[in-house]
Amino acid sequence: MPRLATIIICIIISTVLVFFLLWPQYQKFSDARWQVKEKQTERDNQEEYFNQIGSLSKELEGYKEQKEKIASALPSSPDAPDLLNFLANAILKNGMNLEKITSFSSDQSKKTTKTASGKEESVFSGAKEIIVEFDVKGEYENLKNFISTLEESARIIEVESISLNKKLKQVEGDSTPSFSFKIKAYYY
Repeated sequence: MPRLATIIICIIISTVLVFFLLWPQYQKFSDARWQVKEKQTERDNQEEYFNQIGSLSKELEGYKEQKEKIASALPSSPDAPDLLNFLANAILKNGMNLEKITSFSSDQSKKTTKTASGKEESVFSGAKEIIVEFDVKGEYENLKNFISTLEESARIIEVESISLNKKLKQVEGDSTPSFSFKIKAYYY
């Protein structure tokens, strides 16, 4: 009987050792294998993502002209000389005369507008604006053409207000009307 008792005790001790010592180690090993598989899957997904980004980047290189148009529509800096040069050329091109630039400012606050439901919504999220006020002199037809030129410009320019100056200067029989403009141009 002592032999049978020894065998039973050895089986019980083996079971207890397996249950308390080996089983937790096996669980840790199993969890570690599972984590390795997850990390490999995550790495494979990231690798696929970066490959897709690389192929999209190569594809975008073929659209260089379109990217330049977008960059000119929303430049990364105020580029005030370029904007003023564009305005001066557009005014002259449309048969008008630039009388004076009354103000020029750069507003870096976010532009918001109210929607039909009354909520405020950002027009150009993160965009900053340049506000230019100037006076021009010219005929109504030239004024229409100038506004069309502003609308067709690649750069985003918004005509905030146009007003007819009340004082028509009667210099040597010249009765050409004068207009005051307030425009906004955007940049990032």
